Amino acid sequence: MKLVLFDIDGTLIAHKDKTTQIGFPRFSYAIKKVYGVSIDFSAISEYNGCVDKQIVRSVVPEAVFSQKEFDIRWPGIRDALLEYAVKQASDGKQLYEPIEDAVSLAMLLHENQHYQIGLLTGNVEKIARWKLKHAGIPNIFSLELFSDQFDNRIDLAKSVFEKYRTKFQCDMQPNNIVVIGDSIHDIRCGKAIGAKTIAVATGVSTGIGGIHGGNQYVENLKQEHPDLLVESLMDKQVLDFFHVNRT
Repeated sequence: MKLVLFDIDGTLIAHKDKTTQIGFPRFSYAIKKVYGVSIDFSAISEYNGCVDKQIVRSVVPEAVFSQKEFDIRWPGIRDALLEYAVKQASDGKQLYEPIEDAVSLAMLLHENQHYQIGLLTGNVEKIARWKLKHAGIPNIFSLELFSDQFDNRIDLAKSVFEKYRTKFQCDMQPNNIVVIGDSIHDIRCGKAIGAKTIAVATGVSTGIGGIHGGNQYVENLKQEHPDLLVESLMDKQVLDFFHVNRT
């Protein structure tokens, strides 16, 4: 049995309005509401792949809020992130859409007796569940790793062993885990736990030439040396890797 862990943002789902990929308005809203600090996130690249708590702590000054005070207020951030998303979609607006090839692969593996599929996401649980439901992703994940209590993605990934043991009463070996994601942090956390890694260049537009076009985002992924680097999770390399066939 192998465990395949999917990232959410940029891997399973994408912003429907591509202009919303510039900046983090949901974090600006939540941080202002909970900590009273005004933050203007000017670019997504610095934080793409980081866990939510890591993002917030990096911009909320320690001189203003000690770690203890930060942690006391942290649950409010989780609520505020969800509140912002619900407000944005209150008029029926579709904020996120599924990345069809990723969902197709997830379904293929879900239907295969040799695989269990799960989530490994930098999102806190409330917003992760909302995003997946909003994008119409079916609830097919047998193990879910959310970032609520974690300061970085590597510690989050390392929690997989205890969580798997607790849920299934058996151990999962590192060489039987595959981590799939669109950022360097996905690849790094997979390697940190001894898992196989698949990088999919769907986090941002790869532009002309795709993964061979010299795009800096793609070059950064290449430098992490994932086991596979593809533009689509229905690429033949991926299907061959998992020994599954396109239906």
